[in-house]
Amino acid sequence: MVIFPRSEAIEEFCEAVWMAHERGVDEVDLLPRFHADRAVPQAVLDQAEADGLVQFEDGRVRFTQEGLEVARAVIRRHRLADVLLFFALGMNSHEDRERITCQVEHTLQPELVDGICTLLGHPTHCPDGQPIPPGPCCEADAKNARSVLHK
Repeated sequence: MVIFPRSEAIEEFCEAVWMAHERGVDEVDLLPRFHADRAVPQAVLDQAEADGLVQFEDGRVRFTQEGLEVARAVIRRHRLADVLLFFALGMNSHEDRERITCQVEHTLQPELVDGICTLLGHPTHCPDGQPIPPGPCCEADAKNARSVLHK
């Protein structure tokens, strides 16, 4: 089960690893890149490992099952927020959407995510073409946000 909330830094780290994997970057290559860029402070790497989200072995970073769930949840929140801003609210500027979705992904409560997904018709991709991980509402093919929100 994904514990919410996690620190924003931990969620950003998990999101970065997920997105690198989507781009075909082998997990072997991730750790040196994070250290070299200092994009992720050592304290965040240590905390992610202590929280049981990742394992580091021989310069490799690998998600644990819980880490995979955390990353998946962050990506899902981010991309659903992007769909909401683009299609429902007509926000065309990628930069503006990215700024807002980067904030929303850390504050959107888990119980609202499936309701938003249902209201949007269970989108499978965000406006940038990236896949949105499906949630329980998608698997149940929920048609009514109220049924998802008022379980």
